[in-house]
Amino acid sequence: MSESPKRVQLKRLATCTLGKMVQTTSSEGAVQAPYLRAAHVQPSGRLIDLPDQRMWFSNAELRSLTLRRDDVVIVEGGAGYGRSAVLHEDMDGWGFQNSIIRVRPTQSRADGRFLDYAIQAALDSGEIDSVVSTATIPHFTAEKVARLPIAELAVEEQRAIADYLDRETAQIDAFIAKNEELIALLTERRAAAIELAVAPAELPEAWDHCQVRRLGPKNNSGVSVNGYSVPAEGDEIGVLKTGAVSKGYFDPSENKRVVEEEVDRVATPVLGGTLIVNRANTPELVGSAGYVKRDHPTLYLSDKLWQLTFSGADAAYMHYWTLSDAYRSQLRGLSVGASSSMQNLSYGDFLSVLISVPSLPEQLAIVERLNRATAEIDAAIEVGRRGITLARERRAALISAAVTGKIDVGVAV
Repeated sequence: MSESPKRVQLKRLATCTLGKMVQTTSSEGAVQAPYLRAAHVQPSGRLIDLPDQRMWFSNAELRSLTLRRDDVVIVEGGAGYGRSAVLHEDMDGWGFQNSIIRVRPTQSRADGRFLDYAIQAALDSGEIDSVVSTATIPHFTAEKVARLPIAELAVEEQRAIADYLDRETAQIDAFIAKNEELIALLTERRAAAIELAVAPAELPEAWDHCQVRRLGPKNNSGVSVNGYSVPAEGDEIGVLKTGAVSKGYFDPSENKRVVEEEVDRVATPVLGGTLIVNRANTPELVGSAGYVKRDHPTLYLSDKLWQLTFSGADAAYMHYWTLSDAYRSQLRGLSVGASSSMQNLSYGDFLSVLISVPSLPEQLAIVERLNRATAEIDAAIEVGRRGITLARERRAALISAAVTGKIDVGVAV
């Protein structure tokens, strides 16, 4: 193709319809029907199966909010705004919620698969971000969807491009899936190696079975200070967020720069050779921990983190132990909170957790073995993650080039 095709607003090629607000109570003549919602629509054009949820529709609403083959569904707002997927078959008897916008191609002017790829390209390129305000909850409204610029191509060419992208992205997606499967297997192998080393099924007789308090813990915690939404740089003072250890390792980049007026209030700098424990988080993450290898003199603890050393245990060994199911299973019965999404772990309860530990020299030997073993596994996981990143970049670039007419897919125009 010698020159880029003209772009027209999406409303020239399709109709855009917002779904119905969830109605949980019946009204005269209403019927219950399953409905499509934002959670069904996943990245990269994937539409996933979920347990049916139903709400009340009038017969007129069900007639107008149908879902047919070749329709494109777009997430209207929230964290997944702009995600899209094309329907490959009719969804008889279904409606859709107002978190979904249905784009129905005009039969003589547009192909649904092509429109879906064009919308994916607009999301990946930031074009959708440019028309959506993220200052509050973002909304990619039906009006904004209708104004989205799309390449104006003959339907036959749109279908040829969609066919080409279906083939190419299927290969890329298969590569990504294989890498994700490999990463999952390696992650399981890593967890099994740690569990076997620090919490073996048959404990050696020489190991001591005791509460954490018996290991001579010394705890320091920070204070709550206000910070900016960006991390500290250079000599700026930062306070750690709970995310600094929520991934199971210490990540110093998970901090926020302290506002100038409160710099003098920070307490407890981050020191090397310590274990940092998260005392407040979601049920899955509360009690997560990370080992700090070196001092970070410009980073400080928040009030939701503890910094621990032990007179009777090695902090690196204790970190490996916090990754074991022997530790995590005990926390499930200890964390409390008024909200199911945010739980707290008291220091007293943490000290009451039971642990089996070998002598200090054996702890150091176990740490050395696990450092070697996990380093090899982590390197393999990183290779897989880099492969996925490059494949996703390749996928986005391919789609963008194809839907803007920069790739010749062998159709005469």
